[in-house]
Amino acid sequence: MIIYLDIIFIVNFLFDLMILYTTSEILKLHTKITRLIIGSLVGSLTLICLFIKLNSLTLFLYKIIISIIIILVTFGKNNFLRKLYYFYFTSIILGGLIYLIKLEIDKSTTTLSFLKNNITLSILIYLVIAIIMLKSYLKQVDFFKTKRTMLHKVTIIINDKKYQYNGYIDTGNSLYDHIKKRPVLILYDKSFTSNEIPLYVPFNTLDGKGVIPCIKIDELYIDDEKQQKTYLLGLANNKIKIKNIDASIILHKDLLNI
Repeated sequence: MIIYLDIIFIVNFLFDLMILYTTSEILKLHTKITRLIIGSLVGSLTLICLFIKLNSLTLFLYKIIISIIIILVTFGKNNFLRKLYYFYFTSIILGGLIYLIKLEIDKSTTTLSFLKNNITLSILIYLVIAIIMLKSYLKQVDFFKTKRTMLHKVTIIINDKKYQYNGYIDTGNSLYDHIKKRPVLILYDKSFTSNEIPLYVPFNTLDGKGVIPCIKIDELYIDDEKQQKTYLLGLANNKIKIKNIDASIILHKDLLNI
């Protein structure tokens, strides 16, 4: 069997570069491209395994050591274990995706079958598809991280009546009432009713100025944890629209540290 070392080196380098870039993006490290390239070049040391006979255990330990060096060279030693975890996690995800793509192409009996006899072209196709899937993967990671950190279960008690909603923390919600400077949560719920006399709080947005009727919240629970601060509930006339997020109530930015 003929081994094309240049092609193997390029593919290995690009794959390591994709993994390191993805890891950097997931962890919001903003790593310099030069460090990503150096880390990818270090990853190419695994090609030595092609020329040296190693048993399974030795090969496993060798790859572990190389991956540790890659992380140290690329990202440094701070939060090392977290970076190593996401490096392996990303490797498994992207490696599995590329393997599945290859299997589908290899099984194909259509015009894609010509790729089986063209190594360079097939590698390019795999990489292009992997990059597209990589971007989609990063978007999904950001989405789920947002859901995990910004979405919360909200329980509101007013006059002994309990209301439960999905709440979203919006850093743009910095609305306070003009009298006691109480933070205002924004709710859209047509079924919500209250006999309380509302306090009208002025607001100013990009769409214009106005006032919103607000009711004092007797008790507020975020993810079943009672909040000690006093909040107001602002009743919005228009439905709250947050892309790909299912929430009925906009939480105040003061709740970011919960």
